[in-house]
Amino acid sequence: MLADHDRHLFEEEQLHFINHISKISSFEILKNIFDSFSVPSAILTPSRRVVYANYSLWHKLGFNSLEQIMGMRPGEAISCVYAIENHVCGVFRQCNYCGALNAIKKVQSEKVEASSEMHATIFKNGEEIYFDFRVVVSPVFMDDKLYMILKLIDISNEKRRKALERIFFHDVLNKVSQIKGMFEIVNKKWASNKPDEYLDMISGLIGDLSEEIVSQRMLLSAENGELKVNFEGIIIQGFIESAIRQCSFFNNVQNAVFDFVPSGKAFMVFSDRTLLNRIITNLLKNAMEAAYPNEVIKISVYQEDSKAKIEVCNKRLIPQDNIRRIFHRSFSTKGENRGLGTYSVKLLAEKYLKGKVSVVSTEETGTIFTLELPIAK
Repeated sequence: MLADHDRHLFEEEQLHFINHISKISSFEILKNIFDSFSVPSAILTPSRRVVYANYSLWHKLGFNSLEQIMGMRPGEAISCVYAIENHVCGVFRQCNYCGALNAIKKVQSEKVEASSEMHATIFKNGEEIYFDFRVVVSPVFMDDKLYMILKLIDISNEKRRKALERIFFHDVLNKVSQIKGMFEIVNKKWASNKPDEYLDMISGLIGDLSEEIVSQRMLLSAENGELKVNFEGIIIQGFIESAIRQCSFFNNVQNAVFDFVPSGKAFMVFSDRTLLNRIITNLLKNAMEAAYPNEVIKISVYQEDSKAKIEVCNKRLIPQDNIRRIFHRSFSTKGENRGLGTYSVKLLAEKYLKGKVSVVSTEETGTIFTLELPIAK
């Protein structure tokens, strides 16, 4: 039984809610637009109760009609265990960490759009299930009354995929490190009585495998905006010489060689050492793969105003139709299942290193990839 005071508050809230429903019902255009959203969405009253929801939302949450979800708060609608336990959403101490509730509170106080992630434990079909949602809450005013549009996007699969990727890269790199360590022990024990050619091949394959794994992990982090960058001053001439030595061990079937000509006095660029090494070695390997037999690949570096310019040139031409697509994610002139090299170069340089990458390919110049980087002040 409700006490008289509680009964009065309950009846007053119900009256307000009925008024909200009446108001929303009068906005037919808004409802039509809302129903066209493919993103699961709801309109909330100032007290966080659902006054309207599109089909995408109530159907995804397992309701048979809009009426079944009307009047619920977000936690009650998704069957959050804390809302079920307390018979109301937003009063349990754990609710202080709820991304949806905090986004709604920000909209209520600041009248600006807010977004957050909500990690929810849901009670469904007799068991607890864990979900991750991206919540976007936007303010909307009707007759000077604040309502909120809530968008609820299930990102559970995305979160699960990222977790599996992190575990995969961690475990595979650990295995590669163990193989490398065991190989070095065996290599030392054989001493001078060892089959050099095969051991060198195994060593090279281990190095290549490790590089491929690290490169893929870096690319995924870069695409997800999660890559950490550590800027420092780097003497670029010496850095390029080191990258050339690295690439000398690359399996170059064309027997191409590098000709590095530093221009003028040594100077420093302001960049991230790991990412810059990845970019330059990708450009060098790309040139080696494209080179004619026994070709000399020219590398030059010079300063132009406040920028450093690094050019990698080989003689093989790229058709003009391909030039437009050379930096696309899945495009390659070398066949299928390739194409991440030049894509990752542009992504890392322009999104993370404040640089620029371009390419020209003509009969007169050959193919020149140019990397621009900021000079260290």
